[in-house]
Amino acid sequence: MSILIVLLLICNLAVLLNINHKLPKRDYVQEALDRDRQRKAERKDHDRYPE
Repeated sequence: MSILIVLLLICNLAVLLNINHKLPKRDYVQEALDRDRQRKAERKDHDRYPE
């Protein structure tokens, strides 16, 4: 029974790795820098034009 579980886990891992391989690569650092710049710009606009 444990052999069957191990085989199913290996199949599951293979499927997940295949899906991950098909996804586009992401640059996490660039995304974080873009978010930071956008938040700073929003904060600056909010300070300049308060509601």
